[in-house]
Amino acid sequence: MKRTLCSIAQTTNKHLFAHAIIVALACGLLAPELAFAQSYPNSPVFRNYHPPVQYPVYPSLIHQKNWDDFTLVKKANAGDPVAQQELGLRYLSGRRFTADTVKAAYWLKKAAEQGLPTARYNYGLMLNNGWGVAWDPFMAFTQFLAAARKNIPEAQFVLGLTYAENLVVPRNRTKTYQWLKRAADAGFAPAAEALRDFIREGRVSASDSTTDASPGEPVSPGNRDGADTTRNWTPIFLDFETRTAPPDLDDSTLFLRAMATSNIPSEDSSALVSYFRRGAVADTASIRSLMWAADIGNPDAVLLRGRSYESGVLLARNPTLAAVEYIRAFHLGVPASFNLLAHLINRKGFFEQIKNRALVGDAVSQFILSSLVSLRLYGGLSNEQALNLLESASAAGYVQAIIHAGLNYFTGRLVEKDARKALALWRKAAAMGDPEAKVRTAAAIILGNSRSDNFSTEIAFLRFAASYGSTMAETALAYCYETGKGVRKNLGEAVRRYRLAAMRGSPQAYSALRRLYDQLRPPNKEFRVIHR
Repeated sequence: MKRTLCSIAQTTNKHLFAHAIIVALACGLLAPELAFAQSYPNSPVFRNYHPPVQYPVYPSLIHQKNWDDFTLVKKANAGDPVAQQELGLRYLSGRRFTADTVKAAYWLKKAAEQGLPTARYNYGLMLNNGWGVAWDPFMAFTQFLAAARKNIPEAQFVLGLTYAENLVVPRNRTKTYQWLKRAADAGFAPAAEALRDFIREGRVSASDSTTDASPGEPVSPGNRDGADTTRNWTPIFLDFETRTAPPDLDDSTLFLRAMATSNIPSEDSSALVSYFRRGAVADTASIRSLMWAADIGNPDAVLLRGRSYESGVLLARNPTLAAVEYIRAFHLGVPASFNLLAHLINRKGFFEQIKNRALVGDAVSQFILSSLVSLRLYGGLSNEQALNLLESASAAGYVQAIIHAGLNYFTGRLVEKDARKALALWRKAAAMGDPEAKVRTAAAIILGNSRSDNFSTEIAFLRFAASYGSTMAETALAYCYETGKGVRKNLGEAVRRYRLAAMRGSPQAYSALRRLYDQLRPPNKEFRVIHR
């Protein structure tokens, strides 16, 4: 669980490193001219790129600067791959040249075609993000592989993560270990940290270091990475076929994740940490910001609030509200919440209390009992009875019941599918002031409209919700970029946003991401991926 959306370049907490390929690709990890691990042990990132300057640029030497730029262009046009890469990076960074991703991709491709390893890596990033060139993660993979074989540690790191996620190439724990180990041994700190985390979580082990197949080569049928050994290997964020909580789930991890994704000002973080470490109940601006993130549908904040209600840390202890938050978290894509909910209802006397309260008309308890039937944690009621409980709680004005009644109509889970009824219920909950309902309403309006209207109001709110960590909002925005609804169509941006949401547990985002990869997938054997 020690993962957040923070990238290598952005995170300041080693416990918040995200081990999905987005960390390298979506944030533009770019290697400047001949930037090997020996020169940049922690890898240069795009935002820190500076053109090499041979002369200080004083007013009297402006002509020298202009001459250097002219010489660079001349060398690039003459076919010098180092100059071509340098020119591409300058166009990408906007340093001494007007920023232009199309020209950046053009020159990086020129250098990559001549085999310059760092250019192949950088051009791979352009392909994988759709920057100045059509999005093509498969062609990007071939560029990364070529660069990795030339000992570019950043590329080796990317390959290790690629082999872990089962999107571009089949999942392969041996290659994951080997490529991460090679990058780590070269001094690339993010790879070393990712390798430690993968080993701790049981996703790879040192035994994966020996194999007949070398990194990057096709795996033979006799390789230990056949179906029998990978069947039970389940990634935390890009696999939604399990309800098993990750082994390192703890309150500290949940707290750090929720803080990192809830748009809390950094100056307020220390106060939050202090309250949390003391196990105290608190009511501060920072806590209220965290709770707002939970209200709007940040799954990490929702899960943390559930744990806080259960343990009495940060919030006053309330097991009933803890159950509500665990149910919300599960529907927001957090499989770990299932086990937490199951553990909670198995506490002595708790379930009987909920059941008895539901029978006398308590709306919150009716919502919980109905959800337990839906989640198959209680078999004492039929689906029809569970639906009646939900409708009773909804009629009583309990906002979570209204939202989940809408969810049933939207998915067709307990009732006949009806998107219009779902939207009407979400509008009702939104009118009651519920932020999550407002997100669902905005998303449903966009999804349900076949025209490419403006949607400016809905998109503005979705951007706001996404800034507080709402994966629903992130997924809806990704859909907008995929289809061109309300924004300029940008497949690379759609993939980036789908990936951000998928990393944090959204099965809808992962399904969309997988669909986009499969639509583009080449027939080559190396790219054949089986989705379970």
